[in-house]
Amino acid sequence: MNNARRIGTVGALSSFALCASVALGGSLAPPAGPVTPTMKDLVAVEPRTEINATNTPGDANSVFKITQPGSYYLSGNVVGPSGFHGIEILNARGVTIDLNGFTLIGEAGSLSGITGGGANLLIRNGHIRDWDEHGIDVSASVRGGVIEQVNIIGIPNFGIHFPFAGLIRECTINQCTGGGIFTDCCVMVRDCQFGEISGGLGIASVQNVVVLDCIFNNCNAGGIDAGFDGLVAQCTITFSGNDGIVAKGNYLIRNNKVDAGGTGILVDGSNNRVEGNLVTGNVVGFDVNGSGNVVVRNFAGNNSIEYSVAGGNLVGPIVTSATIGAATNPFANLQN
Repeated sequence: MNNARRIGTVGALSSFALCASVALGGSLAPPAGPVTPTMKDLVAVEPRTEINATNTPGDANSVFKITQPGSYYLSGNVVGPSGFHGIEILNARGVTIDLNGFTLIGEAGSLSGITGGGANLLIRNGHIRDWDEHGIDVSASVRGGVIEQVNIIGIPNFGIHFPFAGLIRECTINQCTGGGIFTDCCVMVRDCQFGEISGGLGIASVQNVVVLDCIFNNCNAGGIDAGFDGLVAQCTITFSGNDGIVAKGNYLIRNNKVDAGGTGILVDGSNNRVEGNLVTGNVVGFDVNGSGNVVVRNFAGNNSIEYSVAGGNLVGPIVTSATIGAATNPFANLQN
């Protein structure tokens, strides 16, 4: 073997030995002392507090009471005896309650399922039934609250009482005698369903309520009393036995379907715009009082009185069988 080949072979063997030394280096023995975990525990991953007698003990009128900000959850159903709320939130800002699919159940003489609250309250994901006051009774101090994906049934007063500034979405409210939702101001309600409200309205508001994509069935006192300054759009109201939608002023009422039984849409004030609604099967289809209202592109059919509109309002031409012949009868309120 010549010198060049010998030198190349020695170099290759040296490189292999060096790589082997690196690959085999290091001790396999564990370090001294106890073995400690390197992963986060569940509390660190999802820092929530279970609602129970240890973490959230109740008092003389509540099964559980929350007094500190944080994220809370249920791990089972809660039963409220006579004289007790289910969960009371006492002056705590930034509380999230995840019902976690469980049910708050009120016994005879119980109070409200959830009551109280503070700013930035979130209640979600569960069921509330058979409480003798309200399903959810939010305090007037709450601003910026959200109630979502909650099913409320069998309440003699309001399903949800939410005075100010919040969002209620994807909830179902049934068999609540006093009414579905009551609010004073500045609440949006969307994608909710209301049924068998035997004594009250589906939604009652004083002012500034926005109602979108909701369904009302058998709300005997009426569907929506919207008050002043807001929007009702893309809702379906059937078999209410009274007025479907009532607006007192500064409202946009658009693209709703109303078969309520009383007055389909009652505009009892000024500066409202009523547009693109389908109103059938009522005593009066559209009853427009006050002045300065705009009523266009609506359809009324099979109402005892299709349109009753006071003077001083801008109304698109109402086309009926009397004006286009008996063969067709759209009762259309055309755009000017």
